[in-house]
Amino acid sequence: QQQQQQQQYQVLLAQRKASGSHSATTAAASAGSMDMSTMPYEIQADTREAIQRFLAEVREVATKEGERKTTFYRHSGHGSKATWHRVATKHRRFLSSLVLHNDTGGRLLSDMRQFMRSEEWYRGRGIPYRRGYLLHGPPGCGKTSLIECMAGELRKDV
Repeated sequence: QQQQQQQQYQVLLAQRKASGSHSATTAAASAGSMDMSTMPYEIQADTREAIQRFLAEVREVATKEGERKTTFYRHSGHGSKATWHRVATKHRRFLSSLVLHNDTGGRLLSDMRQFMRSEEWYRGRGIPYRRGYLLHGPPGCGKTSLIECMAGELRKDV
């Protein structure tokens, strides 16, 4: 079985379409001028099925990895030039890692889950489906940590 898997992967050859050497490409990505996750690749194989099996396995690994992480985005620009840029990806954080008074986090999480299940109810009544929370306090009191925990619990990006 191991020999069969080795043969399967020997069939596949992935080459970067990006110009320059591998080390130059990696250095550019490390410097932030190139996003390695969106680089174009060329995949060559003897059969279409080999490529499909390879891509299915890549998707499976990426999905499993993504389930354990929260990605943070920053908005920039406005109008037709508005875009979102990935700023960071961190391991998911859970509510149990945060100390809050009077089950505040549990109540907030419960409210968020209830809201996420109620989209049809809002739409059916013509009510805009959105919810906002105002977090306040001095720097370092845990506002960002609470947001990270909620995103981790709900498996959402920020």
